[in-house]
Amino acid sequence: MGAFDLDAKLELDADFLKEESPFEWGGVYHLEVGEYRFHFKPGADREMDFVLLPIASGSDEEFEIARRHASGRFTGGSRKIPVGDGFAPSLELQSFVFGRNSGDYTLHVSRTDEYGFFTQHVPTEFEMKLTRDGSGLGVEPMRSQAFAPGHTHDATVSSDGIVQERPVDPRKLNNWMSTLLREKGVDIHELPQAHTVGALTLDWAEGGLATGADGKIRLWDGSRGAVLETFDAAEVNRSTWVEQARWSPDGTLLAGRAGKVLRIWKPSAGDRCLKYDQHSTTISALCWRPDSKGIAAGFYGGARFYRLSQNEPHQEVRWKGSILSMAWSPNARYLAAGTQEAIVNFWKLPYRVGEDLNMTGYANKIKELAWDPTSRFLATGGREVVAVWDVSGKGPRGTRPKELHRHTKKVTLPRMAIPRHVADQRQCRRHCRPLGSGKIAYPIV
Repeated sequence: MGAFDLDAKLELDADFLKEESPFEWGGVYHLEVGEYRFHFKPGADREMDFVLLPIASGSDEEFEIARRHASGRFTGGSRKIPVGDGFAPSLELQSFVFGRNSGDYTLHVSRTDEYGFFTQHVPTEFEMKLTRDGSGLGVEPMRSQAFAPGHTHDATVSSDGIVQERPVDPRKLNNWMSTLLREKGVDIHELPQAHTVGALTLDWAEGGLATGADGKIRLWDGSRGAVLETFDAAEVNRSTWVEQARWSPDGTLLAGRAGKVLRIWKPSAGDRCLKYDQHSTTISALCWRPDSKGIAAGFYGGARFYRLSQNEPHQEVRWKGSILSMAWSPNARYLAAGTQEAIVNFWKLPYRVGEDLNMTGYANKIKELAWDPTSRFLATGGREVVAVWDVSGKGPRGTRPKELHRHTKKVTLPRMAIPRHVADQRQCRRHCRPLGSGKIAYPIV
């Protein structure tokens, strides 16, 4: 725990609040139906990851939504595109695999629209050219923007990879597939055309599976793969992506965020919904109050707390940066928030000005937060070491967290749970107490 003066930090580093991106460049192209050709000359790398996806327009807001979506896709595996192959726009990560001398690839466009293009490297490093196939006419972006990458280039360093292709054992593969289809096949459903651009968010409760993407949230019967209800989450005549849909803890209400607007529906009650649109920037995180009577919305600049019985936020906290994740303690007394600035914010509720706490010392932005069932311990991820804070008594001010060092890679999903043999919270406190001495008994699962 340490004091953090953001203003002083900004005086030393004016770019401190600028988000590090997994890509170096982004642009918007207007593409009509037809085929296009990408041409690249040899560059520093043998591959280049990219996301090419349809967007509603080239406006700042829609470009920002597309940028954030692309950032999330750069964390996973990519579809490799060898030299000479064709591809189409997709929400998923793809990768150009370059040849020794050059690379040419065919882009198939089935719908006239604006498309966002985000590339691992600046295209000029490979002298990229995009032309309309057959005409040879060059196509220039409507807008172009460079981003602060989370990496640097060193021209003196190079690397080679070794790939070993081995035959698959057909007997083992067949046995595995047979068991999977025989025992689980009846439970597997494909949701045809769930959304026009794929599902960006999923959440499941007794009321059904909620999926969201193209301005809509759909509610599914997971046992039959059938749509139960569809909710419009975007403004009329706007194409805003739904980036998060969350059931309330009691499973009766469904919240969704699209752009700057938060909506809450009660399934089976029709299209009527609670609508909160007082946010000046895009909502980046949602968190339900444990008793389902309220919800918090995080964004660039802070967070707002809403009671479902009121139309206006009943409380607001400020932060000079972006909130990426939030977690409400089970006893509803605390709210933790992970930020773009690699800081965990901690607020006691009801909030009083001056009672903010900031946990510092993290190397990366914080998206992983988890409370234990007693509301005493807060676990944070973001790196290979899990930090666990004890918030009991006077809180974590002036203390250091316990650190769990067993993982070898970044922890992305911390969770805490009560052991099955523990009957009540008093027993849970007794069983979890070894955490205070540095020995983990049960809390992390």
